[in-house]
Amino acid sequence: MAFKLRIVPDVRDLIQEQRDRKILLPYVTVKSAGHQSDRLELNLVLQAMAISRKRPTRSQFYIAAIGAEITLTAIGAEIIDYTKSSSIPVEYTTSRQTEKGRVGKIDPELKSELGKAKAEVKVGTFEMSSKETRGSSVKYSSEEDVVVATAFADTIRWNIDIPRGEKAVRDFLLGNRLLHATFKWKGTARKGKIQSRSDILFFDSNKRVLSPLASLMMRFVLWRQKINLGDAAEYQGFLSEAA
Repeated sequence: MAFKLRIVPDVRDLIQEQRDRKILLPYVTVKSAGHQSDRLELNLVLQAMAISRKRPTRSQFYIAAIGAEITLTAIGAEIIDYTKSSSIPVEYTTSRQTEKGRVGKIDPELKSELGKAKAEVKVGTFEMSSKETRGSSVKYSSEEDVVVATAFADTIRWNIDIPRGEKAVRDFLLGNRLLHATFKWKGTARKGKIQSRSDILFFDSNKRVLSPLASLMMRFVLWRQKINLGDAAEYQGFLSEAA
């Protein structure tokens, strides 16, 4: 018997306005993968929530994800296959500098007594210094995972992160991420759950991260518009057998 994913609320039942207020939307389809096995295909939609401000001039801001975590559990089942981790090549450079130096200062002063008169004469200050700087650097290549897959018992967790550093287009995740998992059921009851959450920040009209002060102001704007960030960043659903 196949099962279906029931999401509360089901993303397919959301009206467009409700979908626009979600940063992360998981669409799941289930296909038979042989005897007692099913393949779950996740189309993870990552989108930016647009927020408009009218004062002092109309401008557009965004709430979007810099990372996401999706956890899929098929209670009591065996993991057969799943989307593995993916990585990008990275160039690293480490540098080291050492300084050696010495500084000297001579400040002579002459004193003389002629009868009852006393005289003090400063002949000047002489300084000398030397400094030596030595530097070395090591450059090497490696890889870093942008999608990390962790499988244990009957649970798979995917972590998706945006690479650090200056971006050419935008500073947040956007678009579709396709994931899959195949489970073999050991018992007759087929049930489980899916949980997803996103790490979100505020961005300006150029899709760059806002400053902490501007982000605090945006939280006030969201409060005025009655937008719950927790609802926007999280999602939970349940796996249950279809009738």
